[in-house]
Amino acid sequence: MLVKEFIPQFLIKNKCSHVFGASGANIEDLLSEIQKTSIEITLAKNEYNGAMMAIGHYQKQKRPGFVLTTSGPGVLN
Repeated sequence: MLVKEFIPQFLIKNKCSHVFGASGANIEDLLSEIQKTSIEITLAKNEYNGAMMAIGHYQKQKRPGFVLTTSGPGVLN
């Protein structure tokens, strides 16, 4: 099993309904696998905005928000 196949299964197992984050060349395979599931993907302009969306999701739904991002300088944000 590839990591890109494991992560969506892990998210579903943990009752994840939404993921937030920034798209990029190194994460597109993972996002493609997540699209095959019932998980909703919301892309933000940058990693910070994705994190704020996940925090808002938690405050409203009382369920963890998951943030996905790509490699590069944005990871340090």
